[in-house]
Amino acid sequence: MKKHLIKSLLLAFVACMHGTVFSQQIIRTIAGNGVQAYSGDGGPAILAEIGNVYSVAVNDSGYVFSCDNYFNNIRKITPNGSISTLAGDGYPGFYGDGGPATASRVSSPFSLAYDPYGNLHIADAANYVIRKVDRSEIITTVAGNHTTGYFNGNGIAALASKIGASGIAFDRYGNLYIADGNTRVRKVDVSGIITTVAGNGTVGFGGNGGQATSASFDGPVGVCVDTAGNIYIADKNNNQVRKVSAATGIITAYAGTSTSGFSGDGGQATAAKVNGPNAVRIDPQGNLIVVDQNNNRIRKVTKSTGIITTIVGSTSAGGFAGDGGPATAAITAFPADVAWDRFGNMFIADKGQASSNNGHRVREVFNIDTLHLTPSPSDTICGFAHVTYTAHEMKGKHYLSFYKWKLNGNVVAGNSPYYYSDSVRNGDVITCSMYDSSAGGFTIAVSDTIRMTVRPVVIPGLTITATEDTFCDGRPITLTAHGVNVGTSPVYKWFLFGSTLLGTGTTLTYSPHIGDIITCRLISNAVCAYPDSVSVAKTMIVNTSHPAVISLMTALTDTTINLHYWGEHINLFSQLTFEGSHPTFQWYKNGVAMHGDTTRSIGDWMYGNDTFYCVMRSSARCAVPDVDTSNKVIISPGRLAVNSLQNTGGSFTLLPNPNNGSFSLKGITNALNGNDAAISITDMLGKVYFQTQIPTHNGKVDATINPGNILPDGMYLLHIVHEQGVETLHFVVER
Repeated sequence: MKKHLIKSLLLAFVACMHGTVFSQQIIRTIAGNGVQAYSGDGGPAILAEIGNVYSVAVNDSGYVFSCDNYFNNIRKITPNGSISTLAGDGYPGFYGDGGPATASRVSSPFSLAYDPYGNLHIADAANYVIRKVDRSEIITTVAGNHTTGYFNGNGIAALASKIGASGIAFDRYGNLYIADGNTRVRKVDVSGIITTVAGNGTVGFGGNGGQATSASFDGPVGVCVDTAGNIYIADKNNNQVRKVSAATGIITAYAGTSTSGFSGDGGQATAAKVNGPNAVRIDPQGNLIVVDQNNNRIRKVTKSTGIITTIVGSTSAGGFAGDGGPATAAITAFPADVAWDRFGNMFIADKGQASSNNGHRVREVFNIDTLHLTPSPSDTICGFAHVTYTAHEMKGKHYLSFYKWKLNGNVVAGNSPYYYSDSVRNGDVITCSMYDSSAGGFTIAVSDTIRMTVRPVVIPGLTITATEDTFCDGRPITLTAHGVNVGTSPVYKWFLFGSTLLGTGTTLTYSPHIGDIITCRLISNAVCAYPDSVSVAKTMIVNTSHPAVISLMTALTDTTINLHYWGEHINLFSQLTFEGSHPTFQWYKNGVAMHGDTTRSIGDWMYGNDTFYCVMRSSARCAVPDVDTSNKVIISPGRLAVNSLQNTGGSFTLLPNPNNGSFSLKGITNALNGNDAAISITDMLGKVYFQTQIPTHNGKVDATINPGNILPDGMYLLHIVHEQGVETLHFVVER
């Protein structure tokens, strides 16, 4: 909503700049107290004494310059309303070129004009030259040879020419135009060459409708050029403003009938009467402004229609009146020139009448301005906030003015474009007006209105919770921050001992140690959060941690067990430290988890090279780490001391045992009657690897058995089948 309001104000301002309604404009004095004298430098311009103000000019910074034809000086009026002298010391003379303008002398300066580059030019009339004051305020001569006399030719250097320096103006390309008292209008181009653009050198009135260089003039004292290059000339004694076409060079009447008088407002300018026009200027909208000096009026010829109207002045009788009221109701005293600042405010050289307090002033014509107010930080604030309001003039600096601030209709401050408040309430209405400080306190500008919205302050809060109440040294925990009044994008930062950043976000996972202090800092972006950050510290209550330990033991308290015989049963049990009341176990045999073996000890039948270990998870409160893997127990087979198996059928012995797959079998059985014995070799699961027949001699067996390389390392069974039964022996193959 505010953006649209500001945009509307700016559009209204631009519209005003491009279509000024002069009838609604106000006039006031910015320099001169009406006394014809030369004083007041360094003080308020409104109190200064000024002679005959013949011309005014304004630079881009808002400084207004006036030339005093009577007291031979150029004076400067600053935007804050003080006055000083730029050039001349009150006495006629000609010197100072190449040095500071303040050390120069001029003689009866008649006109001022700025070129497109910001240099001020002076028509130094009684010295017959045009002088320039550059941006560094150095003065030099740019046209005229400082001698009086008749016209001495065209196409020569301007500095070598003889000129009568009356009115001056520039076109947009930087060419200088001079209303020459020798009844001509001259042009100095940017290369410094002078030519005639109007006038044949004879005093008179004639030539309209023909070439301008063939026309006659009587007192061409004012000149200006529009953006198209058309030239307008104030032919003072002929009571007419004449126009030279840029396209054809033809001169025509533009305003005035050549008969003195005052008439024609609201009609065509060519049918109106003017009286001694002293200056012509192009206003910011492209209209021609005629300083109708002897009618004591400023008049406008509208560009699009050619209609003439009065924009300043109400009577042809000279005088001084009207400050603070409409410019059309004012009274002036032989106005001599006008100029505009970059905001469209018009300044008048109100020349004055001799031996009277009329005129001798610089006056300003302006629209009632709009002050745009900006609150800082905003028009929506939080309780207890401080606000600074600034009034911005939409049309530039208004000289000699003071401010008046109102809160809810009551005056609270003044004389400053700023107003500060530390006690703003919801719904407060702020306005500001600007008043003239020198002429009755009339209104210069009125502000827009600010209505304040004050929101209540909210206080951010923060608490911290943890996954446990007390902690174990080195065991990871998670801390969680819980904020209130945090806004839409809060920031959480976690610190150790207040300085080491551990992480960001609402949670922190870390391993605490005894003595740790954790701080969480919340930065809230909630509307009206005050303060916007809060910190909470948590001292960690940390218990000492101990590692869980498991070690395996056997009945023999060895970690390498040599079996007495294959198939022996052995028990393994664990020795525990800091295991808690409910530890859990997982046994592994040869690296593979043993299903169902989840107690602290196991028993198993051992048949060869096996490795056992156990993993325990402690249930103790501060077991860190809470998992430990035991030592490994290796089961190593020893030599099998297998005695000959006795039974009713006989006895047998197998040698060697272990062997490499080749061995001797010896034995005896009383039941053998010379029949062969059947031999078979199987593994422990009954898989047959080898079969053969061996002979017997009187019940005795003595044979070598060699299955070759078909037996992998491991444990096997030798089966002997004879008439009396079956004998079985264990043996081991080790290569």
